[in-house]
Amino acid sequence: MIQKETLFLILKGKWYRQIAAGIKNIEYREFNEFWFKRLAGKKFSFVLFQLGYSATAPRMIIPITKIDVGPEPKCKTDYFRIHLKIDEIKHLVVAPQKTENQ
Repeated sequence: MIQKETLFLILKGKWYRQIAAGIKNIEYREFNEFWFKRLAGKKFSFVLFQLGYSATAPRMIIPITKIDVGPEPKCKTDYFRIHLKIDEIKHLVVAPQKTENQ
């Protein structure tokens, strides 16, 4: 299910919960060289969000309607805006990682 057209992003708890609850439907990323190389001119169909960096962290996959550049509501500078189709969220179950003793 996770393919080339899927963008993988790590989120902090507050933003993950807001998207999962359907409150936040746009994810913002700074308009800088790092994100420009990662997002500009590429076509993504889905975004896979992960809550933090743990190997067993919750994940959800959501269709992307578009990625554009525009203002973030609380800032005066432009950001990459990843527009989400939040009515089609799929929560993924991540299997716990095996330890050496298992």
